[in-house]
Amino acid sequence: NSNTGTVTFAPASTITITTAGAKGLDVTNTNLGTSTFDNITVTGSGSGGVSISGAAGSTTTFQNLSLTTTSGTAPAFSLSSAGSVSVPGAGTANLSATGGPAVNVAGTAGAQLAFDQVSSSGSTSAGISIAGLGAGNFTATSGTITGAGGAAFDLDGGSGTVTYPGNLNDGTGLTAEITGRGGGAVTLNGAIADGADAGGGIVLSGNTAGSTTFGNASKVLNTTTGNAVSFTTSDGHTLTFSGGGLDVDTTSGEGVVATTSGTINVAGTGNTVTSTSGRAVDVQNTDLGSLGFTFQSVSSSGAPNGILLNNTGTTAGMTITGT
Repeated sequence: NSNTGTVTFAPASTITITTAGAKGLDVTNTNLGTSTFDNITVTGSGSGGVSISGAAGSTTTFQNLSLTTTSGTAPAFSLSSAGSVSVPGAGTANLSATGGPAVNVAGTAGAQLAFDQVSSSGSTSAGISIAGLGAGNFTATSGTITGAGGAAFDLDGGSGTVTYPGNLNDGTGLTAEITGRGGGAVTLNGAIADGADAGGGIVLSGNTAGSTTFGNASKVLNTTTGNAVSFTTSDGHTLTFSGGGLDVDTTSGEGVVATTSGTINVAGTGNTVTSTSGRAVDVQNTDLGSLGFTFQSVSSSGAPNGILLNNTGTTAGMTITGT
């Protein structure tokens, strides 16, 4: 539908859409009133799965989704200024995209999105992209992001709860980018497996409150000339690497950088940073948190300072345990 005024899919009815090789729902500049879709199943699509754009004022509920794209760059699930949208946790909602993002949400504040599996492979842009969610929430129960050309997980703004337990695998873009958060907890608990290229790395910037946690026991960041972890201009935000297993390797890139930000924690065992000519650890005007800032080993063979700590608060110090 496009530019057709208001079209309502009545909640009292049973609305089922099944397509093979095409989108299941494509709404542009159309008010959906109060609509409920009971089941949407898309298989083998090269043009996306569900897309709503320009539907401000609508209230839309998706009870069950099974969306699979096998080519093209369109997202499996896309919202842009889509009004009030809900994917209730009581249903089943699985998204699988090849060539594009699994989820692309922009300017849809307050959306309540409770997915099951969310996966993307070979996206030319992000694997999951969420911007302008406001106080809305996003959760998934499983998934994998592999080969993204942009950030595997890209989150901009918002203050709600965001949880993704899927694995973040190697691609040419960043592993995760978290910016502009004004509150709320972001939890990314999947394994991180970033290969040896200048892409990858974790970037947090411009956050004013809330927290971000990477909690898997395997977090490999091999970013060569790029910085592996960059936590900047995020005063009021807390970044935590828990569960141990943080394995950082760079050449001229810096290992762990935290400047002018709130609090950083590196907890657990087996955390290592190895850099050739880049600084291994650089923490300035950022507090070391109560969970500790603990590494098994830190190595830099060519930087002027392998470790630089300046104005890191009084809560905790840096600990290097050795082998």
